[in-house]
Amino acid sequence: MNHEELELLMLKNAHNISSQKSLAKEIGFSVGKINYVLNALNALTEKGIQEKMQLNLKQNLVGRLMKTLIVGLLRLLNGIYQSIKYNLVRIKGKELENESI
Repeated sequence: MNHEELELLMLKNAHNISSQKSLAKEIGFSVGKINYVLNALNALTEKGIQEKMQLNLKQNLVGRLMKTLIVGLLRLLNGIYQSIKYNLVRIKGKELENESI
């Protein structure tokens, strides 16, 4: 029996079943397999789709925040680098001035 046939069988028998255990016994599958299929079916409901959309929104938000933080960090590091570079050039210039005196 393929996945789709199992889902159809579960849907057909769902109105007579009060628990996953009794459904598993009724159609001859493990409770784990019944649970897996029911979770997969839940993803197709309006509530399941809304939950998936909320999760995607949160993941996108986290991704954008991470990108913003990384860009900010790179700018900060570049500023530090430029400052060090500028100061090294100044120090080197002063050393050259002192050598020529």
